[in-house]
Amino acid sequence: MPNSPERRFKLKPRFSIIHHPLRVKFGLSFTTYAVIDSVHQLSHRPDHPWCTQSKAEIANFLDISDRQAFRAIKDGLDAGLLEKNDRGDLRSTNKWVEQVVLYDHSERAQGR
Repeated sequence: MPNSPERRFKLKPRFSIIHHPLRVKFGLSFTTYAVIDSVHQLSHRPDHPWCTQSKAEIANFLDISDRQAFRAIKDGLDAGLLEKNDRGDLRSTNKWVEQVVLYDHSERAQGR
């Protein structure tokens, strides 16, 4: 029964690392940063490049209210850090990947 619907594996992000200079640069709250980071982790899979978890599941995982999750997602969409498809699935944008995930910490240390 490894592939049965009852045993369907649900992905969950394992951790969030908050890059405070980038969080401040984008004007993101702690919560919004964590939500966007979670969506990013869940949307970069070879088999499906979109986060299909519900907003309620994300909220539950991060121990925040549904309202906080909805607001964080709206903020991420407004900032161009998240995008949504026709089904309502989410993923991080190239802007998030290039400016947050691929952030070069040595540039910050060198004062660039």
